[in-house]
Amino acid sequence: MVARGEGNLWMFTVREMFEPTRYRTDGVWGGKSHMRLFPMSAVKGDLTVALHGRWIGDTTGYVMRESRINLYHLRMATKARRSLRRDLYAAADPRRTFQKIGYDYLDDERGMLLEQIPASRTFNPPFVEDGGLWSPEPEKVGAIVSDQFEHRLHFVAQSIARQGHEAAFHVLRDLAAASPQDQDLPLLAATYALTAGRAAQAHALSTTVLADRPECLAARVLAARSLHMLGRGEDGLSTTAGLPYNSLYCQHILAGLVTGSDDFTSDSAIWRRWIKGGGRCEEGHGVKSSDLAVVVIGFRAQDTLAAAVASVIEQSEPAEIVVVNTGGGERPQDAGFLPSLHPTDRHRRTAFRRCGPQYRHRCIARAFRLLPRW
Repeated sequence: MVARGEGNLWMFTVREMFEPTRYRTDGVWGGKSHMRLFPMSAVKGDLTVALHGRWIGDTTGYVMRESRINLYHLRMATKARRSLRRDLYAAADPRRTFQKIGYDYLDDERGMLLEQIPASRTFNPPFVEDGGLWSPEPEKVGAIVSDQFEHRLHFVAQSIARQGHEAAFHVLRDLAAASPQDQDLPLLAATYALTAGRAAQAHALSTTVLADRPECLAARVLAARSLHMLGRGEDGLSTTAGLPYNSLYCQHILAGLVTGSDDFTSDSAIWRRWIKGGGRCEEGHGVKSSDLAVVVIGFRAQDTLAAAVASVIEQSEPAEIVVVNTGGGERPQDAGFLPSLHPTDRHRRTAFRRCGPQYRHRCIARAFRLLPRW
């Protein structure tokens, strides 16, 4: 790299070691890239660099290059070292002037994901703990100040941007406990708990909100989704009572909750909210997964129904198709591969339109897969 000349500024991937052979990868810890090899001529004689600053401010005339080399930072390899680093930076930067996301996250292991160093990218000699922290005493640098509310929110935003949803959830839950007057924080915490797969925590947060504010639709949706993730689909569906079913968003949420044949064929199935009376639903054995969903509406299985379905099948863009036929009639020949819904009584088209968007996009594959054959 040096031989390629002084016109290059080389970037390295810095891996923060949380154990002697494993580094952290979740959220803000994943893929940190820093300039670590550069010509002294690029510094231009200015050696006054702020905390966390770069040695080179003006990169005009230089080419930034990725070395694709890992640098393993061992200062974080033990809990004691992580806590010391947090305290040292907190004392040196009490107002968080040089890092908006603060420093409390440095030794916060909640939501932590560790990755083993690949066998082809190990380093030598290996890390050996010598018991010496090799650092100034933070108390001699200044007062150790914890992150303020706004710094924690900056960390949450950056963590979410890098898919660190679980770490964001934990911080948001802390903030919600510290600021009970803020009604949005528990909902945000529940949202990212759910995204991180922490359904039990999301359910606990959302039901706490509902206990205080039963009219909160966001909490009701979160509670239903968390119950569904916990394998309690029926309870999740019952929690949706009171949602505005004419909302496309709510229809999308409801569609995601319908995953079992018992849910779809039972008297409490969601589609029965719009279609009253007798009827049957049938499962198609040839449902394809697609981002395009088509609902074909028929009456008494008229002769043109099969042709309408065939025309959709023949389109160049593959689609997930469901037939909603009312008023009875015989099943068209060779249509058994299609899922279908057959109310006994005649209904207005608006009822079918409400059923259709409920299962649009990939939700239709999950929901209408449960219908017995036409």
